[in-house]
Amino acid sequence: MIIERGGCGRACRIRPVRILVVTCLLPTATLAADWTFAPVVEVSAVTDDNYLLSAPPDESIDVRGGELDLELAVRALGPRSHFEIRPRFVGTYYPDDSEVETNNAYLTATAGVMGQRLSGEIDAEVSRVTLVKGYLLTGFDRPDIGGPTPPNDIEALDSLVDKDLLMLAPSFEFHVSPAWQVDGRLEYLDVSYDDEADGGYVDFENVAARLGLGYRMTEVSTLSLRATGSWYQSDDDVVGDSSAYGLDVEWFTRQSEQVAWFLRGGADITTTEDAVGNELLSDEASFAGGAGVRWKGEVTGVLFDIESGVAPVW
Repeated sequence: MIIERGGCGRACRIRPVRILVVTCLLPTATLAADWTFAPVVEVSAVTDDNYLLSAPPDESIDVRGGELDLELAVRALGPRSHFEIRPRFVGTYYPDDSEVETNNAYLTATAGVMGQRLSGEIDAEVSRVTLVKGYLLTGFDRPDIGGPTPPNDIEALDSLVDKDLLMLAPSFEFHVSPAWQVDGRLEYLDVSYDDEADGGYVDFENVAARLGLGYRMTEVSTLSLRATGSWYQSDDDVVGDSSAYGLDVEWFTRQSEQVAWFLRGGADITTTEDAVGNELLSDEASFAGGAGVRWKGEVTGVLFDIESGVAPVW
C-alpha cells in the first residue's frame, strides 16, 4: 500500500495486482542481438479524498475507482549495440467523477552503438499526459548517478491541463587515448499545453548542450572538466527568452560493478530578457554541482543523489 499526502486530504493507492504477462528471449542471428519482449500490466485500486489538492476543504473532490498501467518494452542487446522502445498507457476510471479521469500515453526509445574508441547514443520521448496535481520528486528512470535529472512540477492545479512533450537527446563519447576522453550531449525539448490559462503554464522550447574533457586518473577514477549551455524560448508575454552557461569539475569513481560515486562542483550564469528582447531582466550566478553514491546488489540497489543546477520546469 502506498499512502500519498498533500493539500488538505489523503490519498490511498492500493495495488493488489501486478502481472508480468510474458518475457521471452528471442535470439536473432541475422541481427546479432538478443531480443527481449516484456509487457507489464498493473491494476490499482485508488481512493483519494482530495484529488486535486484543493485548499478549501468544501471544494475537495473525493474519488474512488481504479487505474490501469500498460507497458510494452522491446529491447535488443547486441555485442556492440543496444536498442529499447517502451510504449506505455496509464488510464484512470472513477465511476462517480468521470470529469477528472485521465488517459496518458508515453513513448520512449533509446538506441546506441559502441566502437573501440567512439560510442554514441540517442534518447527520445514523446508523451501526452493530463496534469492533475504535482508532487515533489515523483519517480523517474535514470541509468546511473550523476546523470541528467528531469525536473518536476510541484504546484497543485485547479483544473486538468493536457501537456504534450517531445524530447530528443543524442550523445557521444570518444576515447582520444587510454587516458583522455571527450564526451558531449545535445538535448532538444518542446513542451506545450492545451490551455495555458489554467495553472499558469506556458509553452516553451529548450536546447541544452554539454561538452566535457576527461582524464583517467586511476583504473577506477576519472576527473572531468565540462562546459554547459542552454537556450530557453517561451511564449510568455512578460518574461522572454533566457540562456545559461556554466563550467564544472567532476570526480567520478566506479570502484566495482556494484559501487560507484561522484563529486561535482561549478557555477552557472543565467540571463533573462523581457518578452520583446529589449531589456535584461536578470543576470544571476548560481552554484552547480552535487554528489551521489550508488550500490547495486544481486536483487536490490540503493541510489543517493543530490544535485543543484539550472533547468526549465514543466
